[in-house]
Amino acid sequence: MRRTWSFLLAVAAWSVLPVSAQVPASPPPTVEEAVVAPPTAPVVVDGVTLFKVRGIAAYPAGQRASDIAARIATIAGDPSIALDSLLVSEAPEASLLLAGSNRVMAVIEADAKLDGVGRHVLAAVYLERIRAAIAAYRRDREPSALANAGGRALAATLALGVALFVVRLVYRRLRRLVESRYRSRVHDLEIHSFQIVRAERLWRGGTAILGAAWVGFVAVAVYVYLQYVLTLFPWTRAAGVSLGGMVAVPLRYFAGGALAIFPNLIFLAILVFLTRSLLRLIRLFFDGVGAGRVALQSFDAEWAAPTYRLVRLLVVGLAVVVA
Repeated sequence: MRRTWSFLLAVAAWSVLPVSAQVPASPPPTVEEAVVAPPTAPVVVDGVTLFKVRGIAAYPAGQRASDIAARIATIAGDPSIALDSLLVSEAPEASLLLAGSNRVMAVIEADAKLDGVGRHVLAAVYLERIRAAIAAYRRDREPSALANAGGRALAATLALGVALFVVRLVYRRLRRLVESRYRSRVHDLEIHSFQIVRAERLWRGGTAILGAAWVGFVAVAVYVYLQYVLTLFPWTRAAGVSLGGMVAVPLRYFAGGALAIFPNLIFLAILVFLTRSLLRLIRLFFDGVGAGRVALQSFDAEWAAPTYRLVRLLVVGLAVVVA
């Protein structure tokens, strides 16, 4: 019977995989789409993405984005350059974004075509984002802002230390409480005097679960602490954002896949429950036939066991087909 249910559950789990694979995926880009949508790279300042730019073979998008970000950081680090000096200078083939006499970047028609807007509109949008980035760059590096960030980092460090201390204390007391109350009640797992698992191994397994819960809490707490503290300071903000993406992106994909197959899992759970209930009824019936409690005309009691196995195989096969 256990083999039957193991087989049925394995087939049910296997049947979910094709369903998850049926989630609509983005088709591979055609040659025309690849030409229209060239590679792009984000312009990132202090861990914040301002916009994306395209490139060409001689000047790749990544290099162009890096150069623009470096110019923005240089201008932001020069307090003599006022925010009001940022402007757009129109040229026949490009819209030049300037900070006084310093060139920040050039917006060309290819950039505008990439976003589906006019070149002048895109240049104005980029200018406002650059102005906001420069203002934030300077504001985050003011002594008062750094002192505030340092105070928050110190408070977060103290909170982490207190949380770890309290949870560690609770963990130790809980382990001692469980050990004093329940360890003596854990006995060897035996079947007809045949020892399957020793009590000591059962207890070690339970304490290992408690230890894993403690380690998991520490890992989550340290992760949240590092992400928070790193995003407080402008020099480490990019690392904090990247650290958050390392966990958020896989979880987002996992949650999307789980939601996609959730209705199928419910259906399979109902199917397994109904199949199991039906097999129990069939087994009770044939057990009664084999014991003589149920009499069937022209049906010997010795045929009950093999007939039950045959019917069970048919029911499981039908369930597999439905799954």
